[in-house]
Amino acid sequence: MSVTNYPDSHLILRAIRNARPKTLGECERWVAVGDTFALGSTYAIELCRLYDVDPHEKIGGVRCLTCEERES
Repeated sequence: MSVTNYPDSHLILRAIRNARPKTLGECERWVAVGDTFALGSTYAIELCRLYDVDPHEKIGGVRCLTCEERES
């Protein structure tokens, strides 16, 4: 199977769902989508809504393994 067999909309949806923020901790999904697609907040939120993904859903970002070890 080739990537050309996937519709563009399917690939965009996968990218939106798998986008992760570049900052430590949690943030809203639109931030990660904005980083992934190089969009501002308005367009990132609009893109999420266009694909029926909650732009304000909290998602995890980069984790600091040293900080996690200290907490445990």
